[in-house]
Amino acid sequence: MSKPITSSDLPPHLAQFAEAQIAAGRFASVEDVVEAGLEALKQRAESEHTEELRRDAAEAFAAFDRGEGFTTTPDELMDGIERDLGLKS
Repeated sequence: MSKPITSSDLPPHLAQFAEAQIAAGRFASVEDVVEAGLEALKQRAESEHTEELRRDAAEAFAAFDRGEGFTTTPDELMDGIERDLGLKS
């Protein structure tokens, strides 16, 4: 079993911040403060990734609106899928 994270495990400026958060009643332990910080970083990374996907999608839709989208028919697409799956030679 791993030992809990304490203020002594953190750089002084972060230890001071964590202790202030605990003293203010926002968290019960340094470990809870660290966990909340990591969760916030995870959410920010996921949000940034989502925004990147939205930008990519917007660019793709704009290209499609300019007529730069698919230049094939649905039948040609299905033929390709069937060939890839080995359903058609």
